[in-house]
Amino acid sequence: FGLQWALALNHDRGMAAFLTNIVYWLGMAQGAFMFAVALTLTKARWGRSLKRIAEAFVIVVPFIYIALVLWLLLGGIDIYPWTTEAMPAHKAVWLQKGFFFCRQVIGLGIVMGFSFAYIRVSWRPDLGMMQQKLGDAAPAWWNWFIGDWKGLEAEVEASEKWQRIYGVLTAISYSLVYSMVAIDLEMSLAPHWFANMFPAWYFMSAFWSGLVGLGLYSILARNWLGLSTLLTPTVYHDLGKLTFALCMFWGYTTYAQY
Repeated sequence: FGLQWALALNHDRGMAAFLTNIVYWLGMAQGAFMFAVALTLTKARWGRSLKRIAEAFVIVVPFIYIALVLWLLLGGIDIYPWTTEAMPAHKAVWLQKGFFFCRQVIGLGIVMGFSFAYIRVSWRPDLGMMQQKLGDAAPAWWNWFIGDWKGLEAEVEASEKWQRIYGVLTAISYSLVYSMVAIDLEMSLAPHWFANMFPAWYFMSAFWSGLVGLGLYSILARNWLGLSTLLTPTVYHDLGKLTFALCMFWGYTTYAQY
């Protein structure tokens, strides 16, 4: 309803507002997931009780991805000035509708692929152990995660190894693809303006927003999830310090960009 109202008032502004929401929530969801990846790559234990919640954030990314693709297909791309204005040769090569569309679809698809591959190896030991306890009562979809089960000890070792591999691939692709997303989806709305810091500012801000979203959601849902005894004040104190550090970094890069 809100989108229809915005489009009725001003079509281009409504489409731009919808795009801004997509970019924000896409960044927050993927950014929260990157917290789990960061814990894995640094072998950090303090945030273990938040890891599964952080991983769950990425489940919403495919829905936002579909919304973005539909937005592009239904004429959203036409709000970009470069679709009708003549661009300098070096920008005209990059800012082409077909190439633009493929970059978003393929780039974000790669990050999602690595993210879900990470989730599969991360969840596998836990789901395999629970299936052994639950027997026939275990959900059938768990089999996608735990096919060819090799025993808990071997699975834990393999899971840690593959989490680090997929974590590195996810982190690299996240920084590159979300830099591209910042340039394409946001910066090219003003195609004659550019800022070298803007791409890194966006993907780091998305990580920061993800930490904020993770903290708020875990506080609101911890009783429902049965995690009150694990999500201790110490955990939130450490998460708060990390969030504050990234807040300062965001402020610094925002001022530096200005």
